[in-house]
Amino acid sequence: MQTFKNLINGEWVAAANGATFENRNPAKMDEVIGNFPLATAADVQQAIEAANAALPSWANLPAPNRGLILDKASRILEARADELASALTREEGKTLAEATRLTPVGSTSVYEALDREVDERIRQIVQPPRSLAVAAPRGGSRSGPAKPDPRTPLAGSSASHAL
Repeated sequence: MQTFKNLINGEWVAAANGATFENRNPAKMDEVIGNFPLATAADVQQAIEAANAALPSWANLPAPNRGLILDKASRILEARADELASALTREEGKTLAEATRLTPVGSTSVYEALDREVDERIRQIVQPPRSLAVAAPRGGSRSGPAKPDPRTPLAGSSASHAL
């Protein structure tokens, strides 16, 4: 049985206290999907500190560069949609068809929405031709820890491994 870890500051680490929880397939309760870290407040604080430390370099990237990174992440998740759908099927008991329908939408819609938001904000702040000013969208330069739903830790871990 596989034991998973938290991704904090670019490293895969166990919970600070070593505690884990078993994740079982609800359709086959005898199937243990894996053991997942039971994160503590210290783990969360460490993830927040890592995200805050990464924020300046992310925020200093020009918005188009951040967009390219997010687009690449979206494409990676989309390419691994079958793997993510399989994880959702095992964890939630969804049919594979239902999980497959949900996965590509979930992995790309956020980035498509951000793209539309960036386009709209650029339209709002573009001045007459002599002065062109572009600002990052609200939230476009923010970072923070991602916490998978405790009911679907395999899907969250699979997405983290993909990226």
